[in-house]
Amino acid sequence: MTDHLVEQEHHGAHGSHVEDHDHGDGIFWKVFLVLLVLTAAEVAWVEVDTFSGAALVAPLLIMMAVKFWLVAAFFMHLRFDLALMNGRMFTWAFVSSLVLAGAVYAAVLATFIDRI
Repeated sequence: MTDHLVEQEHHGAHGSHVEDHDHGDGIFWKVFLVLLVLTAAEVAWVEVDTFSGAALVAPLLIMMAVKFWLVAAFFMHLRFDLALMNGRMFTWAFVSSLVLAGAVYAAVLATFIDRI
């Protein structure tokens, strides 16, 4: 009997949380298509061979950030966890990860700058 009560408490406390995640596969296919289009746009942007310097890199960084956000928000389910710390948890995780990725990118770029 106690196991049944514990199970009811668990489902009662998390029932709305589980329902928030029940959005079907459609949203994942839409995100997949957006990621596919952005990846194709990145490859096309590099292959055009018209742009160089900041005109080449800036749009790529923007597309990279959008793709990062989409993967983190939907496939890692962080978008649905906004209730954590009043919504600041996802913002903190996103910004700190983006800063870390930018720092790693800059360090690698600085390492090989003489070869470019």
